Amino acid sequence: STHALRKHNGEQRDGVTFSRSRFDQVVEYAASRLGGSGNEEHSEPLTATDFAGFYGRISRGSCEHHFHTLQRDGTHAKPITWVVGPDGLAMLLGKGTVAERMRTLGFRDEWMRKKLLDGEHFRLALFAGDGISVHAATWDSIIPLAAEA
Repeated sequence: STHALRKHNGEQRDGVTFSRSRFDQVVEYAASRLGGSGNEEHSEPLTATDFAGFYGRISRGSCEHHFHTLQRDGTHAKPITWVVGPDGLAMLLGKGTVAERMRTLGFRDEWMRKKLLDGEHFRLALFAGDGISVHAATWDSIIPLAAEA
């Protein structure tokens, strides 16, 4: 499913506590799945249960500055950002090529090809969900999120 992430201005929230080693393991797994065809090193992909408490977003840009926030124009221009939760991460880091997995999210081949030809590249921002406000992307949550923005 898709979720909306809102920057939390330093507010502390009760949430899942992540050990550094668990986060490192998820990042290492993600790097191995995104570095090639998606079919090597791990015979069985991790499941949504394995990604519990983690979120991610595919971002694009042509320079490091474009990746300082979850979207290239920064939080001042776009305070609410759509991210995927554990089930989306399991799909993004699952079987198939990176392009096949991005197509599942709705990225079109022509659009991806044009962005790459324009010198842009794609990255997956992977982060633990503690200390942030994440709401399911449903019609019921849109009005309260817009009111916060």
